[in-house]
Amino acid sequence: MGSRLSELSAFYLQKNFSNIDLFYVGLEADKIRNNLPSNAIVFKSDIQCFTETLLSALQNKVIHKPAVQYSALMVEFVDYIIKDNNYSDKVIHPLAVMDIIQRVAINKNNCYIAAEAGNSFFWASHYLKFSQSGLIGLGTAFGAIRHYACGLVGIVAGFKECAIGIIGDGAMLMANEVSTAVRYHLSAISLMMNDSSYNMCRQGLEMLNSDPLDCNIPVTDFALFARALGADGYQANSSQQ
Repeated sequence: MGSRLSELSAFYLQKNFSNIDLFYVGLEADKIRNNLPSNAIVFKSDIQCFTETLLSALQNKVIHKPAVQYSALMVEFVDYIIKDNNYSDKVIHPLAVMDIIQRVAINKNNCYIAAEAGNSFFWASHYLKFSQSGLIGLGTAFGAIRHYACGLVGIVAGFKECAIGIIGDGAMLMANEVSTAVRYHLSAISLMMNDSSYNMCRQGLEMLNSDPLDCNIPVTDFALFARALGADGYQANSSQQ
């Protein structure tokens, strides 16, 4: 809806164009037509107008079921996502991390969130919700990895007392300004999404059916890394910590 299909989130959708029914809603239908498959159905419309009309039509046709049935379904759905036998006891699911950021950093403390390019960007943009504008920064331009591993310090120094960077391990190892934050006593909080790999690179190669490359990173103790630079460092092994 309203997308030109040029942003990163659309990259994952386009590989399925041949297997799905695609509907486009937006005011730039003429511009987007060449980016769509021939079977796409295009609605040239303001998105709010379209969704309100659609919702009204659905409300007149859908027979509402008791809310308890939806609640049970939601519980089952969340339980299915969170439980993954491939994860060890010392690995926290990214959904749990996003939930903690939402409840503690955003809802309680109104923190500014800076999400690094890579999978951190996708988790943050998809799951985090904000009640006001101007509280999130995303490094989308050119997929500039390490952008907020460094830029978070500038954000805190310049205009935000409370700011948290959601940073991938690859980005932090590539470049960072932790020592600068220590030098100037800046309260920049970097939350490391540590999967010991350049996982976005691996996923991109798989999607393009390219030969695999070595995207693994040796396991890094970022708590020790932070302390070695003079900062406070903590390692969380469960979402309850």
